[in-house]
Amino acid sequence: MCAEYTLKTHDRDLSALLGINLLNTTQSTEWDLHVRPYGRAPAILMQDTQPSIEILRFSFLPPGHRISFSANTRLDDWDDKRGLTFAFQRPLWREAMLRHHALIPVSSFLEPIYTGQHAGQMMAFSDPDNPVLFLAGIFNQTIDTKTGEIY
Repeated sequence: MCAEYTLKTHDRDLSALLGINLLNTTQSTEWDLHVRPYGRAPAILMQDTQPSIEILRFSFLPPGHRISFSANTRLDDWDDKRGLTFAFQRPLWREAMLRHHALIPVSSFLEPIYTGQHAGQMMAFSDPDNPVLFLAGIFNQTIDTKTGEIY
């Protein structure tokens, strides 16, 4: 998962890049965004047999909610008794990994550097020859127990 990303594109450009007609269910046809956790941005989902552009929130949890960092949230766990544990076996990730896939259009994305002399800095990734990249994404639908809002 990237830390944050940018997107500068138009819905017709997304359709042209993918070579398919996308149904736009959003209220925008053009985006110029810097998306941080909990920000909203377009994603491409399959609705029945029609790929569509929808707005999703960039986070797996509603704002203010926390999941303790445990084996249930980790994706890189090794158990000596069971061996490698796959993401779809973790309660937090199971449903999304198995059933809820999306394409996330980005112009660039940022990822922190965790080790070495540049630890703590962010690195930007983009392709100067392509104004939009598509990242594989997963999503889940949850209800904020405080507000009742669907995320």
